[in-house]
Amino acid sequence: MNYKDKPKEELIKELLELQQEYNSLKTLYDQSITERRQVEQKLIIAKEKAQAGERLKTAVHACFLHEIRTPLNGILGFTGLLADPDISVEEQRQYIQIIEKQSRIAMNIISEELAFQNGENENRNAEFIVAKEKI
Repeated sequence: MNYKDKPKEELIKELLELQQEYNSLKTLYDQSITERRQVEQKLIIAKEKAQAGERLKTAVHACFLHEIRTPLNGILGFTGLLADPDISVEEQRQYIQIIEKQSRIAMNIISEELAFQNGENENRNAEFIVAKEKI
């Protein structure tokens, strides 16, 4: 049946139904777009947080490498001094004590880094500073 053959009331009724259906579909579409934008925004925020976390991890790792070099340089330096045949027994003892102390410092730094890498130490920086001051 052609729309010209239908009575005016029936056409108005169909038109109202079509408008209702259109409005419902438009509402669903708008909600879908809004939800998609919200999800996209959440993804952007999650990505930014992940990138910030990677930057922090890289900075902490660089700090670790810098911190571990100091006691290792001490160990290497005093080990080289121990090789000198002209040093006294007292100097040897002092060098050995320094090497042992630097070894403990290095082990502490490595232990802290491993704990950090395993996610076991959330307050690594504060505890590391306290531990470093005690040594």
